[in-house]
Amino acid sequence: FPVTITGEQQIGFIAGEIEKEFPQIVTKDNQGEIHGLSYQRMTAVLLESVKDLNSKIEAQNLFIKDLLDRIEKLENK
Repeated sequence: FPVTITGEQQIGFIAGEIEKEFPQIVTKDNQGEIHGLSYQRMTAVLLESVKDLNSKIEAQNLFIKDLLDRIEKLENK
């Protein structure tokens, strides 16, 4: 989400939302209040998500190709 701090626009994540799925990425102070995120740890999570999405896209592309082949066969009957 974009936010303006000291006149400069910043981009980041909302730590409270990330904590629900990946609490180990969220940093907290001594009182247990959310302090921020460990962006270094976030890299591995994002990379795995990209790999997962690529696998899904490849499977969908194969499915679409199969459907198009089947349509072509039906049209040529």
